[in-house]
Amino acid sequence: MLATKRHLPPVPQGAVAAPSDGTSSHLPAGCQTAVMALYGLTGAFPAAPGKRDELVAHMLEAADLMGAVPGCLLYLVSTTEDADEVAITELWTDQAAHEASLQAPGVGELIAKARPVIAGMPGRSVLTV
Repeated sequence: MLATKRHLPPVPQGAVAAPSDGTSSHLPAGCQTAVMALYGLTGAFPAAPGKRDELVAHMLEAADLMGAVPGCLLYLVSTTEDADEVAITELWTDQAAHEASLQAPGVGELIAKARPVIAGMPGRSVLTV
């Protein structure tokens, strides 16, 4: 697995996640989470046959670009058990930050370079974090 990430903001002292069903949270000792409204995406890009490594390289370049974009908390590039698939997981401060990232310098050019090795549209899920 290959990854680029930034650290999440510090957790406020005593902040603990509470499940939406009203039950208590069972976190391991020392684990703290903050209740935050973040925007996340996860998806798997099918690479053209034999082009997964090239697609990984493009996605790692995207991760480098996203590292400079305000609001990007995580841009994770990984491979799956499928020989021609690259998975991406993104975490943003909000949806607007993600949308703005598509206009960041170099992103349009990178999309154009990567498009020929992408075999189809990725399956994608929006995450509630």
